[in-house]
Formats: sequence, C-alpha cells, structure tokens
Amino acid sequence: MSDDQTKMYCPECQWHGLWHERLTGKHPFYADLDIYGCPKCKAIETLRHGCVVAGCREGAVEHTTWSDPSGAISRYCWIHAPWGPAI
Repeated sequence: MSDDQTKMYCPECQWHGLWHERLTGKHPFYADLDIYGCPKCKAIETLRHGCVVAGCREGAVEHTTWSDPSGAISRYCWIHAPWGPAI
C-alpha cells in the first residue's frame, strides 16, 4: 500500500482520511524535520494509522504491523488483527 492510500485518523476530533490529506509543515525548531497535523481540528502530531479493512473506522493497534507472504505490510485494529480480536 502506498503512503497516499494509508488510512489515518485523529483521536482528538475523530477525523478519518488518507495520508496525503494531512497537513504538513516544517518543524519550527528542527529545520530537517517535518510536522504533521489534522486537516479538521489542526491538532499537531496527533494523527494515528487507521485499520486497513474497508469500512473500518478503528485505529490500528500501535506499534504492530502484519506482513503477508508477499511482504506487504498492513496495519489492523484490535478487531481485525490476524491474530484474532483482543479480549
């Protein structure tokens, strides 16, 4: 999945969208870094990855990815994770 199609969400305002829709700017203190923001509420550095399952609006489980046999990496929520729902 290309970065342009990566699902994102903002836990501050519940915005859901794609990676290329986020706000991007230069970090005010570190010229070689970028900062990212929510296009709806303008919160900075709050965006999280969303679950890759079509129609799902849950956030992906933090710090976990799943690599399929082709090597593609996907991010899933706790409901759709390949290892089963969390209890």
